[in-house]
Amino acid sequence: MSTGIDCALFVDGVRFADGCTDDPPTAPAALSGLKIVWGRESTVDQPEASTCDFEVTDPIGGVSFVDVLRTGRRVDVVATGTVYPDPTTPVWPDPSFEAGLPGTVRTNAGVSWSTRRAHTGTHALRLDPIDAARRATVVIGPAPFSAPGTDPDAWDPIPATALGQTWSYGASVFAPAGAVVMVRPVLFTGPYAAAATVVDPALTVIGDGAWHTVEADFTPATAGAWVGLQVATYPTGPTWADLPPDLTWADVDPAWQWADYAAVFVDDVTVLAPAGGIPASVVVFSGRITALESGWADEDDAPVIRVACADFTAELENRQVGDEPWLVETLGTRFARIVALSGMDVTYELDPQLAGTLVTWRDVDAQAANGLLVELAESVDGILWSATHQVTGPYFVLEDPNTRPSLYLLEEGSDGIVRIVPAPALDAAVQLSACDVLREDVTWTQDVSDVITRAAVGWQEQGVDDEGEVETTDRTVTVIDTALEVTYGSRRLSLTTQLQDEDDARTVARRLLDRTSDTDWRAAGLAIDDAELDAGPDDVERLLTLLDGTSRNGRSIQLTDLPPWAPAPGGTVGVHLEGGTYTFADGAWILELGVSNYAGQGASATWAELAPAWRWIDIDPSITWADLHGVGVTP
Repeated sequence: MSTGIDCALFVDGVRFADGCTDDPPTAPAALSGLKIVWGRESTVDQPEASTCDFEVTDPIGGVSFVDVLRTGRRVDVVATGTVYPDPTTPVWPDPSFEAGLPGTVRTNAGVSWSTRRAHTGTHALRLDPIDAARRATVVIGPAPFSAPGTDPDAWDPIPATALGQTWSYGASVFAPAGAVVMVRPVLFTGPYAAAATVVDPALTVIGDGAWHTVEADFTPATAGAWVGLQVATYPTGPTWADLPPDLTWADVDPAWQWADYAAVFVDDVTVLAPAGGIPASVVVFSGRITALESGWADEDDAPVIRVACADFTAELENRQVGDEPWLVETLGTRFARIVALSGMDVTYELDPQLAGTLVTWRDVDAQAANGLLVELAESVDGILWSATHQVTGPYFVLEDPNTRPSLYLLEEGSDGIVRIVPAPALDAAVQLSACDVLREDVTWTQDVSDVITRAAVGWQEQGVDDEGEVETTDRTVTVIDTALEVTYGSRRLSLTTQLQDEDDARTVARRLLDRTSDTDWRAAGLAIDDAELDAGPDDVERLLTLLDGTSRNGRSIQLTDLPPWAPAPGGTVGVHLEGGTYTFADGAWILELGVSNYAGQGASATWAELAPAWRWIDIDPSITWADLHGVGVTP
């Protein structure tokens, strides 16, 4: 049994034949064994360009491979599996608006997060017309909107539509007497305000000063869309003539205003996915063909073409950047400058703290754009991932590994000693049982060659020469783990950066040392063969997360149910996904995962988060200061 997650290959947006029964028998077809390699080798390396390799057989007759395969053509690999959201629970993250305002698009309407009325709970969405003589309309997204072109994965945890399915939608609506409210479904093709399309059917509420719950089924005509709502009202509420003639001011709640009598309230949205499950798709690879090689295969009695592809970062290696000298500026400004000078339409997401770091004056002349961007990431101890998403396509993500989830926590034991223990199950981490890992491939390694005892980071001191021209002077700051050197001797790691401040360089050196001075066991050879899984619904989402070109980068994983022979106290260990080799063969995915230890990565507990009663003598004496980097605290 397996999850049934399939693999689809697209060339220039057209699905490529793969030998399925509905493919023309003479069409060039991809063979079993497609392979994708992505990520980085270690926590001090930057990710390499992701690659995809596959073979195509071209039966004699029909369309020739030379008509459909050519260097430079775009290749996308998409994995699709069926997920089963609870058909009785709204797929909206906050259907009762208790957490705050979702994304809204307003026409002649004001929208607020209100406690004036609520169908359940304490809050509802309030719609106030601006001009009572015109229709007031609000389009409501299932979650807050992202800025255009950013965070394309913001809504990925929310189930999306597929063709031919029956969904249901509705809401509880309070409308004042004299108002007519129409509720329609909306299909969003991205987590953006401009990505909405209003569809039918419409539900009608005739205002009478009471709550009404309306629901209906509909069949979305768009696949991969998120369902929202449109609420429109006209007329917008009572006029003076509509009020009872014997009404006096004494009969009116003194806290209310005239506008309160025209407001429409929306609560308890009911967008429900179909009970039969919905397909969820992720982009595993996106890039372009870089090489083709054709030869005759006797076993196929046809030519076989080997196809090699690389992601967009490989193309950036061939974009030369040269400009006037660059002044001291933030990393974010420098990053944007390089991307603009490359001439490629590349979007990116930069960690705000890393983006605000100042980098040195520099005179650049004809250097590869990708190399310059990687150099910036290295300078601030960030990770420059190439990501891809089915909505916005390929883009860069500059990640700060210090913002990863804390996979280990400080916790006081029954003996009063505070120790570092694995965190309980985290929503942000993939829960992966050792029972789902191919045991014969797993190894645990503890090697002194991995240990670094001193980190030397170069930075550029700013100055001027005798003629008043800008000049820089190379400086180096070195951080040493003296205690570790007593045991392992001097083991040095050197890094050249574009930093212009000694304190920033010292911070980077400290972070590098914390991450590379770890002497704990490392897991390797973690492989998942989907064909061997005794799969359930959770396994589909788990594997799609690991396959997804957006969510897999640096993903936290909690390995559970480890056997007694594994060096993991309690049978659980936390790791981070740094890369992998993914193969689709014989109808199933095989995922070989490259992971790193938690040490030196993730959010660290602050002084304020520690228990006030803890004393130094309560801390396990084997814990060093460096061990606490990336360790949180039990809430």
